[in-house]
Amino acid sequence: MVERIEFVKGPAGFMLANGDPSGFYNVVTKKPGGRTKGEVSISTGSFDFYRATADLDGKLSANGKLLYRVNVMGMMKGSHRPYDFNNRYTIVPVLKYLLDEKTSVTLEYTHQFSEVNVIGSNYVFSKRKYADLPRHFTTGESGLPSTIMNDRSLFLIFEHKINTDWKFTAQTAYFNYQQEGASLWPSGFDNNNDSLLQRGMSNWDVLGVSKIGQLFITGAAITGKVSHKILSGLDMSHKEYYHDWNQGGALGTADFNIYAPVYGTTILPAFDRSKSLRQRGVRYYNGYQAFYMQDELGFFKNRLRLTLAGRYTTLTTGDVYSGDFKSSRFTPRTGLSFSVDK
Repeated sequence: MVERIEFVKGPAGFMLANGDPSGFYNVVTKKPGGRTKGEVSISTGSFDFYRATADLDGKLSANGKLLYRVNVMGMMKGSHRPYDFNNRYTIVPVLKYLLDEKTSVTLEYTHQFSEVNVIGSNYVFSKRKYADLPRHFTTGESGLPSTIMNDRSLFLIFEHKINTDWKFTAQTAYFNYQQEGASLWPSGFDNNNDSLLQRGMSNWDVLGVSKIGQLFITGAAITGKVSHKILSGLDMSHKEYYHDWNQGGALGTADFNIYAPVYGTTILPAFDRSKSLRQRGVRYYNGYQAFYMQDELGFFKNRLRLTLAGRYTTLTTGDVYSGDFKSSRFTPRTGLSFSVDK
């Protein structure tokens, strides 16, 4: 579903991100291209790896105003470790409607599904030395509950070309990530025998919901002998994350010999999921509202460029451990560049 990945490096990233000043990356997904085409691929490989994909692009209306693109993927994969697997599928339908030559509306839905063996079976523990155990060692086994992940997102994008120099974009997104499963983590080694490990298992349930909105305008203008490249907009986000890992217990009734593992444990700790994850999980939240504006001024036929910009952000965040936090900040940006030749 990915067309390309863009990287914005350095302080320029602050204009469209509420994060690290080193920059950010942007994943550009595949959109309708307006011409009928299709592609199907099938792959296979080691450890029972099988993967099939399809990419379909075309028009749904005779006048060519309603376009579509559909990407689907299905995969089954084993591992060099016994009992490990990763079964996945992805469905990404996209609709784009051209209101006229200047205006379009795009609706995109993504559903990613993954089912894997109990999380943590790839962890290796030894009291003797690093790389003490073989690469195929695992504390997992058959019969353990798998972990299931569903990642859904919905995008709505409105684009309008005001004229040849100016463009307005409004976009909103809704993300919903759900995970239900378990994680392996040992209670410790036997005090008298460093071969014996007491395995433990806890639940590992997650709910993440994000709502994002952006409005921005880009354009170019000339005042006298000075050129301008202007970017301005609003950036809003609200994210909630619920996590329940507080239920667990010993896996099996006996210690696990890491040098002579015997599999076949059927006694599992019981997890109570009678309450919703919002009721039993630990809640984290993060939200912000920001306004930004930037003008790149060009002098001497654009050989010398002066960038003046600023972003005003109000951030609200919190969790049960550190409480609530709210703060507003103005972040300025200035830049100067000169082109010696073409």
